[in-house]
Amino acid sequence: MFWALLRHPVYLYLCFIITSRLFAAEPDTAVVDNQYYTEPVVVTAGKFPILLSESPFKIEVLDKKKIEAANGTSLADILGTTSAVILRSYGTTPLLQTVSINGMGPEHSVVLIDGVRINSFQNSLVDLSLFSRESIERIELISGGASSLYGTNAMGGVINIITNQPGPAEQEVGGKAEYSYGPFEAKKYLLKLNANTQNMQTSFFISNQKSDNRFSYYYDNGVTRIKKERENAAFLLRDMGLSAAYKPGEKSYLKLFAVYTNQDKQLPGIETGTPAPKTLQPDKALNYILTYESVTGESSDIKISINYQNSLQKYQTLPFINSFYKNNLYAAFIQCNYKYEGYKISAGYEGAHGMMNSNELVKTAYRNQHSVFVSSELPLGGAFKLFPSVRTDNYSDLKLNVVTGRLAANIKPFDENLSVRASAGNNFRAPTFNDLYWKISGNPGLRPERSVNADGGIRYFAALQNFQISAEAGYNYVKAEEKIIWVPGAGFLWSPKNISESEARIVSFSLSADKISGGDFTYGASGEMNFNSTKSIKKINNSDPSFNKQLIYIPLTTANIVVMLGYDMLKLNLVFTHLGKRFSDQENKNAMNPVNLLGGNLEVRQSYTGYIAAARIEFNNITDTDYQIISGYPMPLKNFSFHLSLQF
Repeated sequence: MFWALLRHPVYLYLCFIITSRLFAAEPDTAVVDNQYYTEPVVVTAGKFPILLSESPFKIEVLDKKKIEAANGTSLADILGTTSAVILRSYGTTPLLQTVSINGMGPEHSVVLIDGVRINSFQNSLVDLSLFSRESIERIELISGGASSLYGTNAMGGVINIITNQPGPAEQEVGGKAEYSYGPFEAKKYLLKLNANTQNMQTSFFISNQKSDNRFSYYYDNGVTRIKKERENAAFLLRDMGLSAAYKPGEKSYLKLFAVYTNQDKQLPGIETGTPAPKTLQPDKALNYILTYESVTGESSDIKISINYQNSLQKYQTLPFINSFYKNNLYAAFIQCNYKYEGYKISAGYEGAHGMMNSNELVKTAYRNQHSVFVSSELPLGGAFKLFPSVRTDNYSDLKLNVVTGRLAANIKPFDENLSVRASAGNNFRAPTFNDLYWKISGNPGLRPERSVNADGGIRYFAALQNFQISAEAGYNYVKAEEKIIWVPGAGFLWSPKNISESEARIVSFSLSADKISGGDFTYGASGEMNFNSTKSIKKINNSDPSFNKQLIYIPLTTANIVVMLGYDMLKLNLVFTHLGKRFSDQENKNAMNPVNLLGGNLEVRQSYTGYIAAARIEFNNITDTDYQIISGYPMPLKNFSFHLSLQF
């Protein structure tokens, strides 16, 4: 295999870049390797900008450096480099990828784009494989309940994807062309164009990616382990994205973000030793977000967003199954912020109209949602601050109002570098269209799931000599009640009921260090570790074997380490991920072995007059580990991919 790679055009391209760099007469001024870091400002914590050290939540920020350290092409690939979330993967991207936070299910996490919710009314889930990484500037991850800010689903946490923001006004035209070649006959073509004027910035990308996805794995047939190739897993992905920002002045801007994805996927199903029937899932999704922000006074500003989502999903195992799901969502959001002598208050309204048509529902489903919220920051003397927030949500189809609140605090007891945080509040998840209106077995009498969340932690952030240091320890507690579980009933029909309760206790530790001084050699590292106990605390019946057992697929421990090295034109990133012992059954009889994965990438860049050429090699599962995230869905063994790009 190695000698075959030497004959590949990617290798020749890499050699060309290195050689030209070694013999370059002028230094590379187009790539800035040395960056000076300041403390991140986050907006997810209270819906207004706040320093990370003053946040009452545990928030992890995945900035450009961490995004570039990740392999792959989708949002799911980026989130796989942090242990703040647990990625539930049913195979390689673009097969279904969801996340769990704080021991809760994927349906208990809110996913936002620029603060706009994208969870569906259909099932509360977001398939992270549908989102390309091209437009992502950074990601903010809240670990903790946040329904008083973001409403339904925020029982576990929040993922806020922040797209590329308007920068300094420069008149220029440029772009990037990229070609990728990966394992399993994977090929990707990407073209990205930028056009900026004094008041207008636009960016457009289009990509095409396909693969037969016949990755290698081991299968235990009860006698021996045999090496196989995954069948019926091919895919074809076509994505387009547009971002346009108009800045008439320094105090306001108007931004349009639009993304369209068209995916044709084969779903291989559970591995049983024989090829599963060929199952197809064509997905089409369109998402528009129009945002207007303006500074209305010395101490006030306003933000207005309008969102339209349209998706068509099909699930076909012909001639047995031919399902379709058509979702339309119209949403509007308005938020006003005001600050005075250290006091901040944010108030706003969210409205949404959703409709779903499917041959799997008893009727076309409609929902109107209206929400109002108030969030504030109150300095109480010294370095002590309170963060109260309250929200009410009304659902037309459920005919109810849900009120949630949270009280949080942050204090810096000694100096600006050390902060202590704590928060407590109630949260909820509204029943979905699938829960309520599924053919034959839906339950229109369902109530919202509810939880009480409490968390606390201590964080240290400082610049010491040549390093920026950040260390954090935290604790999260989640008691969830009236959880919706699908259970068997009369006639062997499964139906959803509010009958489950769980209790989660999570202890987390993180540490990071980045070099911030000048010089050609740059380096940094970060690490996280979590200990998770999430158990069922209610007996469904007297003989319930799941009582006081760890919930399925919630690992007892998770950890990750990211190492970033750079020297002049070269960059090396290494990512280690640990997924501890977990169970694939509710009785905790079937334990899945811990997983330890090592991956990374090596990139070399060379700048010319007006151009930057780059070659990147990505290596996944270097140790050739045989593993599964979800039982019955094997994951790939060792593999490599190659990426060539030219910026102009």
